[in-house]
Amino acid sequence: MRLRLSGPDTDRETAALRAWLEREQLLEQWTRQGAVRIEMRTVPVEDGDGHPMGDANELLIVALGLLAQPALADLYDAVKRGVRTWSENRHQVEGGTPPQVIDEWTDDASDSDAEGGE
Repeated sequence: MRLRLSGPDTDRETAALRAWLEREQLLEQWTRQGAVRIEMRTVPVEDGDGHPMGDANELLIVALGLLAQPALADLYDAVKRGVRTWSENRHQVEGGTPPQVIDEWTDDASDSDAEGGE
């Protein structure tokens, strides 16, 4: 699963979201067990016409040992819950409108080698 934030100061916001998700109970447990990995990576961004606009950070949540459909659904629910809670907390603490989170499921094996491969 990939998460990308849209809005101002997304580098700081993406790092804050990663730290928040790493403390979510189920995600923390699965990370300790080696079943899930949460990575931050830099990716090129294009405008609507395919022109390069620079780079952006995104989170890549890799399920390494969760192959059963119920576990993947639990992972998705935990990430959704964590993002929603982070967004509400961020709004209360910092005010203003929290950045929008764009998520995307992917089963592309090339995504799993963001830190050297599987």
